[in-house]
Amino acid sequence: MKGKYFLVYGLIITYAIVSILFLQLAPVNGGINKINKFIYDLKFNISIAGKEETKIKDIVVIDIDEKSIQKLGRYSSWPIAYYGEIVKYISEGGAKAIAFDMFFTEADSLSPEIVKYYTEDVSQKLNLDKNKIYSVIQSLNTEAIFADALRKSQITTLGAFDNYFRDDLIEIELPSNMLKIPTSNFKNLPKIKQITNPNLPIKSLSENAHRVGFAHISPDDDGTTRHYEPFFIYNSQLVVNFSFQLVLDALNVDSISFSNNYCELFSKSEKVLNIPIDEEGKTYLNFYGGKKSFRYISFSDIIQKRIPQKFFRNKIVFVGSSAIGLHDLKTIPIDQNYPGVELHATFVKNALNNEFIHPVDTQLQIIIMILLVLISFYLFSRFNIALTIIFFPVILILAFIGDYLIFTTYQILINYGLIIYFSTTSFIAIVLYRYKTELQEKMKVKKTFGHYLPSSIMNEMLNNPDKLKLGGEYKNVTALFTDIKGFTSISEHVEPSELTKFLKEYMTELTASVFKHDGMLDKYIGDAIVALFGVPLELEKHAQKACIAAIEMRKLSHKISDKFSYIKHFNGLITRIGINTGGMITGNMGSEQLFDYTGIGDNMNLAARLESLNKYYNSEILISESTKSELDSNFIFREVDNVAVKGKEKGVRIFELVDLASNLSNVEIEKLKIQFEEYNNILQAYYLGNWQLAKQLLINYLGKYNSDLIAFALKERIESFEKNPPENWNGVFKMESK
Repeated sequence: MKGKYFLVYGLIITYAIVSILFLQLAPVNGGINKINKFIYDLKFNISIAGKEETKIKDIVVIDIDEKSIQKLGRYSSWPIAYYGEIVKYISEGGAKAIAFDMFFTEADSLSPEIVKYYTEDVSQKLNLDKNKIYSVIQSLNTEAIFADALRKSQITTLGAFDNYFRDDLIEIELPSNMLKIPTSNFKNLPKIKQITNPNLPIKSLSENAHRVGFAHISPDDDGTTRHYEPFFIYNSQLVVNFSFQLVLDALNVDSISFSNNYCELFSKSEKVLNIPIDEEGKTYLNFYGGKKSFRYISFSDIIQKRIPQKFFRNKIVFVGSSAIGLHDLKTIPIDQNYPGVELHATFVKNALNNEFIHPVDTQLQIIIMILLVLISFYLFSRFNIALTIIFFPVILILAFIGDYLIFTTYQILINYGLIIYFSTTSFIAIVLYRYKTELQEKMKVKKTFGHYLPSSIMNEMLNNPDKLKLGGEYKNVTALFTDIKGFTSISEHVEPSELTKFLKEYMTELTASVFKHDGMLDKYIGDAIVALFGVPLELEKHAQKACIAAIEMRKLSHKISDKFSYIKHFNGLITRIGINTGGMITGNMGSEQLFDYTGIGDNMNLAARLESLNKYYNSEILISESTKSELDSNFIFREVDNVAVKGKEKGVRIFELVDLASNLSNVEIEKLKIQFEEYNNILQAYYLGNWQLAKQLLINYLGKYNSDLIAFALKERIESFEKNPPENWNGVFKMESK
């Protein structure tokens, strides 16, 4: 047992080392990441599918949609003054904050070449003064209107971007109203993305905006956006995403720190928010649905003042685009055409409601994995390989259901890829181990029982080796012993070749009968056969099966005797059989070099004694009372004697097993019934020690049944006792020899 546990512990340790080493391989790690992304997407798709669609109303998106382009003309021709009108209208309505997910990097004033071109064109058509025309066209610049609206609102944040396509790196001074914190101020700073070439709003706008921030959200390597980047680094300074700036303002954040996979936000030394981040400073987006989960309002409806100003009171407003032609549509787990502006809105909603997705802490994940591996090893080792294969996907499904419930209820993200990895690898390890050990076990079983069991029991043992106990155990078993009458004398007078031929057929046929009735061949002892019924596997009605086999073996013995009757010594061959049922120790007995599956104990010995007793009673099949008590009405038997076998004081009632009622006609059964009733009367007189009555009854009995050899044996004993009565007779005959 200790060796078995040592092997299991060794397997677990070896598995742990190998699996962790494999985990360091890029393909394995990449595969786990792909699984995690798939499961992350799947959980959102399932949760969104069963959710009632509702619009989020405290964050609003002013949408440059197809309708706006249709109403207001080509988007690239819109004057910047439009945006000024938007800011003025919304801010006067009492909005909390306005954020533009668009870039104002160029003024809408015309170039000198275009001004000159239009001056010439207009002067020719209208015959007006060129200088006046030039002055009017040159003044067509509305950015001042937008800048004035920005200055007055003091709630508007503009976006900047990183023009990383440029090859020339030009150091640019960031606006004063962009949050900038030296990276040297932080400990445990993640590997945050670097800004290489900042592209800022035109100066007149950035100077008048409340805040400026970078508006980047990068997709994962598969093109799907799952994360949000709150921070960037430029020129050794920490800068923020423009939508994150809205959160900082809303929470009055005055300091930031990083620790234990979190970004901590403080206001007046009090922590106001923990943002879970990864090693790159990103956080997962907790999506509320597909596109337009937030309230969308067409840009043109605001320009045309179709929405009352009071609608915007205390709302956070994003201005962005869902129009296909403006190329700001992203892929998220639940939508392939998701407006980029809504990613920013989603983050702000996550932050202000503290609805972040929290990846499980690394240490806790390790504990979960250890427990998972131990549970997997325990469960997989409890079943055979076939059940293990069936059970494996069940574990993964249950793990996913648990993961999904935890995710949707508590927004906790478990690394399901690791669950699959460790479940699969532990499954493979235990299956290989079980295959090896079960193969060894089957070989051991086959080696031990291959020649001693019927194929049906052997297959059951091989398929379910856990049912087999090779060690000794106390069981209720039926033992059957056979022997050929006078075989020693026969063997001395028959040619070896004929003897071998006879024994081969005799043993083959009688052993087949044992197997046919689910018995186990214990051993051959010369011409004797020892069989057990009820081992090594449990067997119902094993006493009945043994008795049926014995009746069949007697018939086969006669048949074989007739077949070999050309040799006079085989003519009229008789096989003696003894059967006993009772508790005995069964299992592998012997030494390390040689062992044998057998039974030991008094009940095993009694079966052997019963076989020997046949020669005293001239009978063929004797069974014990314990065996007789297990038989049903289909068996015909009669009581023969009450005997204390050699070495025992207590008597055992023994019975002759005659036949099966199903093998006889009703007339034959009735005759036997009458005969055995008469014989039983003799036996009762014998038990009482009434020798004269017993003798007289026997004389009358033999007058009718002169072929009953058992009756002649009893007559001889009664005549002996009549001359020399035994002392203290109690009806039990004590055998002095085996």
